Amino acid sequence: VLSHTSDQHQWFIDSREDQTNDKADWYVWSDAKADGTAPNNWLSIFGGSGWTWEPRRQQYYLHNFLTSQPDLNFHNPDVRQAVLDNIEFWLKRGVDGFRLDAINFCYHDALLRDNPAKAKELRTNIGFDEKNPYAYQYHYYNNTQDENLGFMEDIRTLLDQYPGSVALGEISSEDSLKTMAEYTQGEHRLHMGYSFDLLTDNFSASYIKQVVQNLESRVLD
Repeated sequence: VLSHTSDQHQWFIDSREDQTNDKADWYVWSDAKADGTAPNNWLSIFGGSGWTWEPRRQQYYLHNFLTSQPDLNFHNPDVRQAVLDNIEFWLKRGVDGFRLDAINFCYHDALLRDNPAKAKELRTNIGFDEKNPYAYQYHYYNNTQDENLGFMEDIRTLLDQYPGSVALGEISSEDSLKTMAEYTQGEHRLHMGYSFDLLTDNFSASYIKQVVQNLESRVLD
């Protein structure tokens, strides 16, 4: 998983100490609102707010998943380079394949805009329970940002220096088949991708046909 680290990682241990250390901008930090609440309405896919208060910094940090999995700040070029260096560390040791979980979660909206509400009849159980409050929002701003495509190209450029190495991306977004097609387009992004569109309790032939046709209409090469 490239989008976050453990809260026990040395980068985060340093980052959470104060707002002036050399890792201060390596994670997604934000001040509280005037009333002390979180910066926006983003949710964790595992329940509750996507923000947790850090008393040492007097700021909130973002975690799209568990509170113990703080999100890296990919708007920081030092973070991007450090992640690429980690990939190359393993390439040099002969690893020839990477399964990249939650790869569309690397970037967040820099303006921290609220996600819009989703009407009840439009909520689905693709990838998570539709009763989970996470399903109550369109996740337009906490993942799948345009900048992420450039980072996919950076990953591919690195992998191409090690012939035979491949990357498989896990995609979960508002239109995961569209995103998967974008992330694997041409020969300069990920080699392969998969989504959760078949991870549902709808096993009817018509639904499976719909998913396959939707995918075929999106993947143009």
